[in-house]
Amino acid sequence: MTLPRPVPNVTRAELEEHEPVKRSEIVRTAMGVCLSSVAHVGGGLVAANSLWDGRDSPAEWTFYYAGAGCCLLPLTGTIAWLLTTTESTRRTGQGVIIGAVVATIVAGLALLTGYAPPWISAGWTGDGWS
Repeated sequence: MTLPRPVPNVTRAELEEHEPVKRSEIVRTAMGVCLSSVAHVGGGLVAANSLWDGRDSPAEWTFYYAGAGCCLLPLTGTIAWLLTTTESTRRTGQGVIIGAVVATIVAGLALLTGYAPPWISAGWTGDGWS
């Protein structure tokens, strides 16, 4: 007795029609994720630290950080679009899109929760600085 196959009858030619994802494509996608994440996080940190004067609340620093990330989105989107138009850089462009989306979600969550890094929030009592 043979068990039925879990997939419908597919010819070998149909299976060979789809190429498996190569390791180099995964590396290119990961490289794009890392590059866009570093650009967004780095740009946000530079902008937030430049705008925050040390007397503001930590929530204002988080606002500056998230705002800088939003300002970088059109640039990152354009770069990702340009990278996805050619076959050799398509996976890198897809990685840039993934990284930008993840960085935007993290910045939005930080903004909604009021998170500020320890070097910013140290000494903040909630009503002012100690």
